[in-house]
Amino acid sequence: MMSFARALGEFGATLMVAGYIPNKTNTLPLEIYFLVEQGRENEAWLWVLVLVAFSIVVISTINLLNKDKYKEVD
Repeated sequence: MMSFARALGEFGATLMVAGYIPNKTNTLPLEIYFLVEQGRENEAWLWVLVLVAFSIVVISTINLLNKDKYKEVD
């Protein structure tokens, strides 16, 4: 789960290795960054909310699927 969260926020390595070629190598964190740089903050906030909602859904699903595996031992 930690690697999933880390991958969603990956920024520096992606920018350095793949660069930023619109519609080819952009990721959501890069897109948010460049939208803010262009002054399109409302659109950037929309993508931030999409990313947060996606993260909550995926992490909640993982927790629900794994809750039986890690029951407390009395």
